[in-house]
This record gives sequence, structure tokens and C-alpha cells, in this order.
Amino acid sequence: CNFILVFRVSSIYYVGDEEVLNIKGQKRVLREDTFSISRNAENECFCTNTVSDLYSEQKCMPDGFFDLEPCFGAPIIASLPHFLYGDDNYTSTVDGLNPNKESHETYAVLEPITGTPLVGYKRIQFNAMLKPLQGVNVTQVRNAMLPILWVEEGVEINDELADTFKKQFLNLLQAIEILKWVLIGIGGAMFVGCGSAYFLMLKFR
Repeated sequence: CNFILVFRVSSIYYVGDEEVLNIKGQKRVLREDTFSISRNAENECFCTNTVSDLYSEQKCMPDGFFDLEPCFGAPIIASLPHFLYGDDNYTSTVDGLNPNKESHETYAVLEPITGTPLVGYKRIQFNAMLKPLQGVNVTQVRNAMLPILWVEEGVEINDELADTFKKQFLNLLQAIEILKWVLIGIGGAMFVGCGSAYFLMLKFR
């Protein structure tokens, strides 16, 4: 499965089953190495070297960060909210962060047969590199990855839609499943009956 994260398509992978309003679903989450070049070789083509790091070196973005300048023409860097899965050297430059999967990861719970989203949240944070300017004396300014804002798009199936889905689709699946076994039973009975009739015909010929 894939998610479109504002600027690129990213994969989400299965982590377990989850039930939503009595509908069985499969939970899929964004890979932890989605914004990692060192751990995900597929990201090497996104290393633009257009933004200098905290130490003013032109190099690839660290784990957990993605350079958006080629996309938007501005020195904006993307990450997951609160620098979830981000490089410790960068996450430690800002106080007050509290990353946790439940609140900050991107995920979807999908009904496995139809792919219907039961619950889904897409989350992204936009940041900028903060550095002191030469010749400008401002107290207490240090090199840091500065969060600007983070956005969230989400969907959750409600009781009404869940009831409609169960009545129109899941009940139909159950009926088809029952019909399948009925047809198998009828077919088996016909096979046995035909076989018995053929055997008796040969016996009394």
C-alpha cells in the first residue's frame, strides 16, 4: 500500500490486525526509514546536498528529515511530528518535544478484502534550519532544527457508515460463504449419488 505525503508517495506496511466498530481490519503504518537515506537505499536519489546541516556541511539530510527545497523552492525540511524517528543530534536541539507513535505516526486501518479505509491519519511536520547570522549578535541563538508547524489529515468511519458497510457487504460475503458450502455439499451428494448409481448399473447389468 502507498500513501501520498504532500510531496512523494511512500509505502505503508502491515503491523497487525485491528477491529474498528466490529469490522476487522489490517493496520498499516509508514515505514520508520521513510525519511532515512542511511537505512533506506531507495532514498539515495533524494539526497540533493542543497541544504547545509547543523554544522554547515553540504550533505544528505540525517535520519528522519527530508529536504523540500527542490519541491517548493524554499529551505523547508519535512519530518514526522515531534521529530519521530529523527536523528538524536537534531531532536536534542529543541526542548519540549515528545514523540510517540500513537499521536505522531502515519497509519491506516484497511478492510482487507475491499481496501476500505476504516481509520487513517496522515501527519507531517515542516521545519527550518536555525543558525546564527555572521555579524548579527543575538543572544541564545544556537544551531537547531526549528519546528514551524505540523499538519494532520484523518478519516474515521462512523457508526452509520459502519452499519451500512456491514449490511451491504459483510452480510453479502457471509451469504456467499454459506452458499459456497451449500454448493459444495450438493456437488458432493451428486457425485456420490452418480457414483452409486453407476456402480449399481454395472452390478446388475
